[in-house]
Amino acid sequence: MKKALAGAVVLIALLIAAPFVNGLMMEKILRSQVDKANELYESQPYSPNFEITRYARGFGTSEIEFKITFSQWPDVNKVQTIIISEKAKHGILGATSTASLTQNSWYNDFINESLEGVDPLTITSQFNMFSGLSTTLTLAPFEFDADEDHFVVSPATLDIKTDRSGKHLLANGSFDGFSIADVLDLKGCSVTSDIDVYSTMIMDGDSSISVDQISVYAGDQNAIIDVSTLKMTSTTDYNEESQRLSTTATYSVDKIVTDDEEINNVNVSVGINQLDSESLQNLYDSYISMVSDLMANISASQNDPEQIEEIMQQQLPMIGLGLLPQVEKLLTKDLQIEITDLHVGLSEGDVDGGLAIALKKDMTLADFATIAQQPQTLVDVFSFASNLSLPEGLIPDQQSLLVPLFEGMQTGVFEQQGGKLVHQAEIKDDQLLLNGQELVL
Repeated sequence: MKKALAGAVVLIALLIAAPFVNGLMMEKILRSQVDKANELYESQPYSPNFEITRYARGFGTSEIEFKITFSQWPDVNKVQTIIISEKAKHGILGATSTASLTQNSWYNDFINESLEGVDPLTITSQFNMFSGLSTTLTLAPFEFDADEDHFVVSPATLDIKTDRSGKHLLANGSFDGFSIADVLDLKGCSVTSDIDVYSTMIMDGDSSISVDQISVYAGDQNAIIDVSTLKMTSTTDYNEESQRLSTTATYSVDKIVTDDEEINNVNVSVGINQLDSESLQNLYDSYISMVSDLMANISASQNDPEQIEEIMQQQLPMIGLGLLPQVEKLLTKDLQIEITDLHVGLSEGDVDGGLAIALKKDMTLADFATIAQQPQTLVDVFSFASNLSLPEGLIPDQQSLLVPLFEGMQTGVFEQQGGKLVHQAEIKDDQLLLNGQELVL
């Protein structure tokens, strides 16, 4: 009996102390995630800096103020700092909170002047000591006028979840759309993301964006272009053991209608496989560093057009040259670029095709110069395959594509087959084949 009573006393004590403990854990994790976000983007120009400017933690509640600063952004409408004020209530297994942007004068001015003082944005968060942090942003519909244009914004929601480390990110969002009278109408947007973040460039997972309808108008209700069911998906696979990264992006559109053309069932996938992740990150970091120097010099020019043009002419070529050593490090064995599932439905007929090219060995830029002098070595360096099918008559002067263009070709780039122009090429058995015939290099 005494043991049971003692156990009950301990349990009650734990339950009473849980809100205080969860408040401590929430603060620790939030501060850690802010530090990691700043570390991740510290070398990136125009990336935000995150700061917790106030953290008043009590036994059962906390009041937090975040400041997000875009110090390198152009001074447009004075929005270079965003302040987020948050109130959290500690619970037994975690904490819940609500956040607001009303501490920002620019936001309050917009709400009061354009929306009659009604804030359409709601931000709620839940912290769970086991699973991490989830945040939901909800946007109520609203309308406003700006520069003689009338904007209508439809409802939207965005759910974001991260684990306690902040490495794994899961997001789902929907947006009914928005319109600008007689200019643009966008309907039915959705986003998803399920990724692990290793660095600014290295990620693993899937993301997608889709839009049901985009209509562009010419100052009246007659659309000059209609796009139906636009989808973009990306899949990235990162192998930590080999430090190789492969990524594929797929784009599709059900229909594009203009004044004089209708295009159906557009689809293409573009992939880059077996990238050396360390070299890729170094290339990106070098590029960002050079661009940062360029933008710093432009900022120091005090918007003098002649001086800006001179800076651009001097520094842009140097950026390209400076990146060549980093690009060279990406030219490793098995690096592949591929285009698959290309399809475009035209009134003249369908366009279909694909391409894959990969390195058989590590290469340098000097090696490519050698290939230019000895083209027969192409078959030793690359694996290659391509195919393309076009409707007859789509290309003006198509006859020039059906005959050999230079010595060594036994066929044209295309052949006629069943009312189509068909192209096939591949490297096979140490030979470059064009439409089934050897192309002598």
